[in-house]
Amino acid sequence: AWGAAHRWKPVPALSLLTRYARDRVDSARRSLHRDAFSLQVLWTPVDRWTLDLLGAFQAVSDTNTLLEARVQSLWLLGERQNLEAGFRAELVTADDASIYYWSPYWNERVYGLGRVSRAYPRFYMDTELRLGFSREKARPETIEAWRALRMRGEQGGWHPGERPGSDWEPVVGLNGALLRRVGRTTEIGLTGACSFFSDYSDYQVGGTVTIHF
Repeated sequence: AWGAAHRWKPVPALSLLTRYARDRVDSARRSLHRDAFSLQVLWTPVDRWTLDLLGAFQAVSDTNTLLEARVQSLWLLGERQNLEAGFRAELVTADDASIYYWSPYWNERVYGLGRVSRAYPRFYMDTELRLGFSREKARPETIEAWRALRMRGEQGGWHPGERPGSDWEPVVGLNGALLRRVGRTTEIGLTGACSFFSDYSDYQVGGTVTIHF
């Protein structure tokens, strides 16, 4: 995987970050890649408050596309401990369903956040706890297929299963990141995340090498 990013600060309190990345899709059954474009806006209207807006577009090599939107707000509660708290709202939607990777029709997540970070001249680390709720709407064609199955079940005396999709369900998550500056222009990063839903759990581990120009 590889990518490029550009940061622009038109004013001290505002940063605009654009990214492009090309990498493989998380799938164990088929080799796919994606091109991802994103725009992130970081605004600090006051010293203790940071607002983060993100919009992202992914084009997968099987012609599918995914859209992501995120709003995040953090307040600095303890300057000495570098403790922040706030909320995050996320939305992910995909044009087409795929059996090879996560491709939700309409997935919404809302979290309360707690974050602790430490920054040194050549080293940075943070840990983030997420507590919230998630729901996923099923695709219209999936709902129609389930309704047809339910009618057959009512006639035959058997249950067609639960309605596709899910209502608001609790989510617990934990994130961590480590960044280490090597030399004057190179930065090595490690990230990890885990999320626990009502019926499954998700784990992610990643690494990056960034060269600053």
